Amino acid sequence: MRGIGKRRFTGPNLPSPIISSKNWLRLHFTSDGNHKLRGFSAQYQVKKMSELKSRGVKMLPSKDNHQKISVLSQMGVAQGHNMCPDPGIPERGKRKGSDFRRGSTVHFSCDEGYELQGSKSITCLRVTDSYVGWSDDRPICRAPMCGGQLRGPSGIITSPNFPVQYDNNANCTWIITTADPSKVIKLTFEDFDLERGYDTLTVGDGASIGDQKTVFHVLSGTSTPDLVVSTSNQMWLNFKTDDTSGSLGFKVSYEEIDQGSCGDPGIPAYGKREGSGFRHGDRLHFECLPAFELVGKKNITCQKNNQWSAKKPGCVFSCFFNFTTPSGILLSPNYPQEYGNNMHCVWLIITKPESRINLAFNDLSMEKQFDFLSVKDGGKAESPILGTFSGDVLPSPITTSAHVARLEFLTDHTNTDRGFNITFTSKNKAAFM
Repeated sequence: MRGIGKRRFTGPNLPSPIISSKNWLRLHFTSDGNHKLRGFSAQYQVKKMSELKSRGVKMLPSKDNHQKISVLSQMGVAQGHNMCPDPGIPERGKRKGSDFRRGSTVHFSCDEGYELQGSKSITCLRVTDSYVGWSDDRPICRAPMCGGQLRGPSGIITSPNFPVQYDNNANCTWIITTADPSKVIKLTFEDFDLERGYDTLTVGDGASIGDQKTVFHVLSGTSTPDLVVSTSNQMWLNFKTDDTSGSLGFKVSYEEIDQGSCGDPGIPAYGKREGSGFRHGDRLHFECLPAFELVGKKNITCQKNNQWSAKKPGCVFSCFFNFTTPSGILLSPNYPQEYGNNMHCVWLIITKPESRINLAFNDLSMEKQFDFLSVKDGGKAESPILGTFSGDVLPSPITTSAHVARLEFLTDHTNTDRGFNITFTSKNKAAFM
């Protein structure tokens, strides 16, 4: 049987409705082993050709058509009324128009430094007797530049196509020069995701591109320093990719700062910092809030090469902790990033004897059937189990009958996920009756 033509979709851009050219349609979904994302959801319905009012809607080409299958993007169409769903606004772009009724048109544009990929305007049209939909996908705003000469005082550099996957066999070089020759450059990483070990971003001091003596970092994967500060009024970046699979790329910002400074490294989430000086010789001290453990160095010093002696530490939720406060939050370790393998964590929430504990689940996402969270009515391992949870279905709130709650978190040796976020409160038991 001869095919009816192909449409291929990838990335976050929502497709417009599609109408087949024959009475069959094949969907083929392929993924690699690098990343996990939310995926897709689509609706389909079968209609006679005479019922399809496809004016302005993309159709798969064919000469013979009697009965069509229309594949309707769940977020791109609406049923039962004459208003299309909100098409959204492109990241790093703008939208003109807020009327989504049938026949209305909205217009898109991009911020300075980005170019529009897709339709500048889309119109809400009737697709079938039951559905209305947009005439085209929402466009995206992509970074067109692969390298270039940049001048301060500040700006943004992104990989080509960002936030969509970058191209293979890229070789891009940027040179940043301060507007004020007496200043130096601070580079801050906002997004970073490269194919580990194959695609790299090299950051160097000055303008001698490729000189190994000037290289600060050769970066790959998802790990980056907090920031990089040059020793002169110039800095270079070189982005190289191979001929295989890529990733989402990077976004970095740069700005001029005074010489003799390492820049502000920031404060870790769920942490605090002592010290406010970022000049040569200044020292910063970091601590974490209760129930969190420090990962990294407690103290870092600004060195004469404008770099901190170590990366800013992080604060990770402890795998073992006894809570004695009347309320608080309880997180899986490393939340909202992925928790680790082979974990066995135990937390106790201890309140006054006349109190009871309420647990409200704000988020839950664990490897189904292999990673578990158990809530027990009491502080012992053999206390009655109030619930055991896995997967991503958010549980209803739980109230204990004891004044102590025990939570146990177990993971296996394979896949991990985001974990959980729980708010707990304690009140006199009469308040729960």
